[in-house]
Amino acid sequence: MFHGWEGGRSFLSLILGIFVLALGFIPFLNAMHVIGFGLPGFMTSMVAKSGIYVLAGVGLYLLIDGFLEEGPIQVGSIVVALAIVALGIVNIFLGAKIAFLSEMVYNVIFTIAGILLIIGAWHMR
Repeated sequence: MFHGWEGGRSFLSLILGIFVLALGFIPFLNAMHVIGFGLPGFMTSMVAKSGIYVLAGVGLYLLIDGFLEEGPIQVGSIVVALAIVALGIVNIFLGAKIAFLSEMVYNVIFTIAGILLIIGAWHMR
């Protein structure tokens, strides 16, 4: 059951979730040849150049958002957020390039984070 809409926090989570979902899901569908269009060039180059920073920021926001949620979605959000933040921190601070972080993996991670943010917008305390 939906526990409630919390105004500003929920609205920010919803908008960020829609943006992150679009950032991951549209290129994913385009790569799988399900849709014939993709994101504009400046957005795809943004993900390619600063994707790990965006990923770490989204993971951090999802982690904060997870602590403000209730129910089973809280545990899922926190676990996924910790994994995303860990990937981001390893890449940013240690300079390690993790081999499996291809563009498709970024798209899947952004899609999952976007879905959790959208769901979490209605599960705030």
